[in-house]
Amino acid sequence: MTGLFPDAALLIPVAAVVLVSSAVQSATGFGFSIVAVPFLAVLFGVRDGVVVNLVLSMIANVAVTARVRHHCSVPLVRTMAYGSIFGLVPGMLVLYHADVRILKIAIAILVTFVAVILLTGTRFRLRQRRVTSVATGVASGFLAGSVGLGGPPLTVYLAGLDLDKVRYRATMSTYFTVLNVVLVPAQIVVSGAFHIALWSLLLLPAVVVGGWLGERLFVRLGESVFIRVVTLVVLAAGLGGLLTTTI
Repeated sequence: MTGLFPDAALLIPVAAVVLVSSAVQSATGFGFSIVAVPFLAVLFGVRDGVVVNLVLSMIANVAVTARVRHHCSVPLVRTMAYGSIFGLVPGMLVLYHADVRILKIAIAILVTFVAVILLTGTRFRLRQRRVTSVATGVASGFLAGSVGLGGPPLTVYLAGLDLDKVRYRATMSTYFTVLNVVLVPAQIVVSGAFHIALWSLLLLPAVVVGGWLGERLFVRLGESVFIRVVTLVVLAAGLGGLLTTTI
């Protein structure tokens, strides 16, 4: 980085990452952070990468939620959001007091693990219980606050509830919109990374284009085919993150 702001040379590779992440988010209701965080952690470092990811994923989530909010499960979103409050603060404490290298490795392992589970087609049949929804929210809040990855617990839980793809996407995106209303301002204030948050707004065109592409894919591709493609992208992100932290 040069001065307060990242090098201008980073715009192109980061824009490519953001475009793909936004397309995944638009098509599935989740996945922006899963795809983006491993790469952003390498390009910016973990702490600044988390801020860039949170700002842009919030924008992507709001855009999706505005279109699909009528299909979301409001009681489920409310319960999980309640649980996330109890995970956010401990997660943020971990982010600012843990070893950065360990955080990078944890991000890559977590992403790879979730991708392998999804790729094998494994599904857990779960009942929608209040205690399970709260626990999922706590885990999601903790991971969102610490490594910027609140999606994996929800991915497994909602898949276990066997929601159709329309309700799945709507519930995911609405939950993260609510979560980010609290998390994004808190992370920016605690980190003091106002300049990074401002710089990330230069990537808004990539978010918009990616969102448009994702919506086209959601309409045209069969659910199982697209989810498998998304899973392969997620797996590549996880393995790429592991590679860059071990060389």
